Amino acid sequence: MTGAVVAAALASLAAGIAGAGPAPAQQRLTRDQVVMALAAATAQAPADFTGKDLSGLDLSGVDFKRANLSRCRLVKTRFANAHPARSSSPSPCPMRSLRTPTSRAPSSTRP
Repeated sequence: MTGAVVAAALASLAAGIAGAGPAPAQQRLTRDQVVMALAAATAQAPADFTGKDLSGLDLSGVDFKRANLSRCRLVKTRFANAHPARSSSPSPCPMRSLRTPTSRAPSSTRP
């Protein structure tokens, strides 16, 4: 009897997961929605993308300096020539990979 109860519980859980839509915190946005939110953002009221799903978007060239990207989903999102968001927390910025190392002048050789 215990096996039947477990099987019924798992079936119920699977049905609930299959029928569930994205959670409100994982709302999927379009490029246009992101760009419009950033255009309306100010230093005092940055665009808040906390927990939003920006996966798969081409956000190349977009300026994220006035944006909060905390806990947002960025799977396969393209950021070529985008400007990274500033982080006010000690946690790493999700766009840290956009920063490129500065070029160093070749070190002088000693005779």
